[in-house]
Amino acid sequence: MQSFEEASKQEWRLKTVLAQNLGNYAKLFEDKTVYTEFLPMFFKFCSDSVARVGQDACPAMADIIEKFDDLPEKQKGIARVIKSRYYKARTYKKR
Repeated sequence: MQSFEEASKQEWRLKTVLAQNLGNYAKLFEDKTVYTEFLPMFFKFCSDSVARVGQDACPAMADIIEKFDDLPEKQKGIARVIKSRYYKARTYKKR
């Protein structure tokens, strides 16, 4: 039986692996799936309590935004959320 700390460490590692691959998933799946599934996951990873998860998710932002080249209104919306939640965040951790 695993202790709580061991389970938390494994979850942390799993999130890191998923965060590192978000950009690849964005390239692989259609834009609707990226918008409904992977974009919320990206925002959740960026706000994660483990800083490494957020750092590993950041490079996926370019691939996610690039996915919506044909939909500039969605690109602007995503950029607006990133700018308001993370770019201008009061704490360093969220930036």
